[in-house]
Amino acid sequence: MIKEIKPTIYPVTIFLCIGGEMKDFGLSLSRRLKCPIRAFEEQGNAEARTIINGAYSAIWIKGIPKDCDFAKVASHEAFHAAYGALEYVGIELTPQSEEAFAYMVGHIVKELWNLREKTLSL
Repeated sequence: MIKEIKPTIYPVTIFLCIGGEMKDFGLSLSRRLKCPIRAFEEQGNAEARTIINGAYSAIWIKGIPKDCDFAKVASHEAFHAAYGALEYVGIELTPQSEEAFAYMVGHIVKELWNLREKTLSL
């Protein structure tokens, strides 16, 4: 299941996926975006991966980790996605902009948590 989020104040899209194979997520994303997404082709031992490509970012998390592990993985990947999204709109990470980064990370983690809960209920 892929969830698409669009933060209201920035012209970016973030795709989220929990569970399944990373390669399958990449193929689904490639079809949706109508362009090849090669970064998700080789999983190796990855437990999670984030890619950033201009106006979009994509986060894949393998399986459904326990609460504490999920929080650790989700916040780590959310930071990558937030950094890419804000960099795309011209916001660099500085003491003056850290609040924007904190809000974006929090928003992404909340959306990942909601997706996790929905996935658990299936």
